[in-house]
Order: sequence, then structure tokens, then C-alpha cells
Amino acid sequence: MSNSIKSPTLAVHSEEGKKYKRNEDDTSNRICAALKCDAGQFGLDTAHSDRIFFRDGACKCIAEIKSRNMTKDKLKGFGTYLISNSKLRYGEELSRMTGIPFYLFVNLIPDNLIVYWSIFDAHGIKRFPYKTEVTTTQATCEGGKAERENAFLPLGSMFQLKE
Repeated sequence: MSNSIKSPTLAVHSEEGKKYKRNEDDTSNRICAALKCDAGQFGLDTAHSDRIFFRDGACKCIAEIKSRNMTKDKLKGFGTYLISNSKLRYGEELSRMTGIPFYLFVNLIPDNLIVYWSIFDAHGIKRFPYKTEVTTTQATCEGGKAERENAFLPLGSMFQLKE
């Protein structure tokens, strides 16, 4: 009998997850080109944030990056952008601890455009109000269901990256 424990497979390692990881990398490269900066990654696939963006040797922001197979018009139809609130709580804490603002960038794949929110300032203070609620949503890029606290970011606080 083996004493080894098999760890669960992360969605990022599935074929669908690898596709979204490539989109994340592409999105990061596009952000860097537009903002004339460099990016660094956190060390683990399980990290709660995706990138740190640098310019002139200084860290300018910490970012969560999402890729969605959704048009800007469809997003507007929802009226808000839904994201797991645990991602935002982690970003808030990172901003508070490091003195670096936290952003969310979303690649809207069909439109080939990137939108973003500046969510927390360098002190971890919200830049705009948003609603949170426990809802049932898709668990991962592979599907499934998860009940969790989600944040609903207002589209009025969203910007489009100028590339």
C-alpha cells in the first residue's frame, strides 16, 4: 500500500485551463506594451493574484487577470462584472501590506480588447463601492458549480486599455 497522497488536479493544468493561461500571458504582454512596463509572475499556480507590473525598477501595481469569452456588449448587458470576492479581499490585503495598488484586467476575447478596474489604492482602500453577495456560479473554466461570495463591479468604474 502506498502512502503517497495524490493532489487534486488544478484547472490551470487542464487543456481548457492551459488555453486560458495562454490568454493570461498574452493579456499581460499587451498590458506591458500599452503601459510601457514589465511584468513579473507570482511563483505558484495557486497564487491568488496573477502579475506584478513594474516600470523603471519600481512596482506600479498588482493585478488579477481574467480572460472571458464575452463581448463588451454582453458584459454591458449584465450591468456589472462578477468576480470571486476572495480575489478582491486578497488584493486589498496585498495593497495594504505592500503599498501597491490592485487592479483587475479582463481580456474580452471576441472583441480583442482589454478592460480594467483600479480597485484598491496603495493603502488597500476601495476606489469605488461594489456589492457582494453569495451566489452560485461556474466553479472553474472546466465548469462545475460553486457557491461563494462574489463581487459585482460596476461598469461605470471600468476603463478600456488604450493599445
